[in-house]
Amino acid sequence: AKLVEFKATRTLGPNMVFCDGEMTVDGAVGPDGAAMPQMKIHVAAIMEKVGGKWLFADARPYSFPPQDQPKAR
Repeated sequence: AKLVEFKATRTLGPNMVFCDGEMTVDGAVGPDGAAMPQMKIHVAAIMEKVGGKWLFADARPYSFPPQDQPKAR
């Protein structure tokens, strides 16, 4: 997985922030063992500063369904 963009969008306190980000996942395989195409994932997360380091306190990754391309007429 590769984090493409990740930024704090809202401060929740002195040691917590809400973040949004985009990541890509390469090299995944399906249940049948076949390679899957690259997946683009959105991540909503709460980060907490512990001992000077920002750590994930909670995260919700999800993907959007592919948009249908308009058909040429």
